Amino acid sequence: MAAAFAWISFGVFAQDLPVIRVDQQNLSPVALQVAAAKEQHQPFAFSNPLALSGEPVYALRGVEENALKSVVADTRLLGKLVSERPQWLSLELPVNERSFAILDLVRVDLLSDGFQLQTSDGNGPVSFEGHAVYYRGVVRGSEGSSLASISIFPDLLIGSFSSGAGNIVIQPNYEAPGQLIL
Repeated sequence: MAAAFAWISFGVFAQDLPVIRVDQQNLSPVALQVAAAKEQHQPFAFSNPLALSGEPVYALRGVEENALKSVVADTRLLGKLVSERPQWLSLELPVNERSFAILDLVRVDLLSDGFQLQTSDGNGPVSFEGHAVYYRGVVRGSEGSSLASISIFPDLLIGSFSSGAGNIVIQPNYEAPGQLIL
């Protein structure tokens, strides 16, 4: 019981832990951005908007059976992240039934000011302002060898991250609307 309490306490308060120093000579520019924000004690918002659904994912060609996990997104949390647009974000994502990865992310502006999309149906330009928020960063604990890129929409989270353990892609599950594949 004590071990379970310690684990829960660590998960809840992990964002308040002191900064662990890493050798910055071997960090990528993205990892340096995250390290600089932590050294300046910037407030990283914490969110865990994805949960394993337990639904089966039918294997894709060339993908090992049971390698893919089905997850569902909490659209309430995603909408909150899009509206609040935190500059720094720690995102907890399930990797499998027993573990998760925490991504430490910095917001980036991918679209130029006033970006609009002209549609072919003649309905005029479509503005993307406030429709999504984009992040890049690292996997906590693997700052020197990881990279993450996440796009958050009010009803969808997509992206990828890599570390020494491999690459993970988060994408919509077109066979089961409302679910994502991890």
